[in-house]
Amino acid sequence: MFSYIICYDLCEGKKRYRDLWRFLIALGAQREQRSVWTLQTDLFDLESLRCCFTYVMSEKDKIQVHAVSCK
Repeated sequence: MFSYIICYDLCEGKKRYRDLWRFLIALGAQREQRSVWTLQTDLFDLESLRCCFTYVMSEKDKIQVHAVSCK
């Protein structure tokens, strides 16, 4: 099981985050703070997650995905 912290830069306008939030909820992520979510999964590796988030979000939005632990 892999544990990730997903954080992203906040920009003006919440509409642009709706797709991201739906995606995170579908993955089973938990919201910790306004722009920080945690995710435990054995389905994706870090690079796959980056690819998914790049696809979901527009190029203007920067998303940082950090692996924090691996069990």
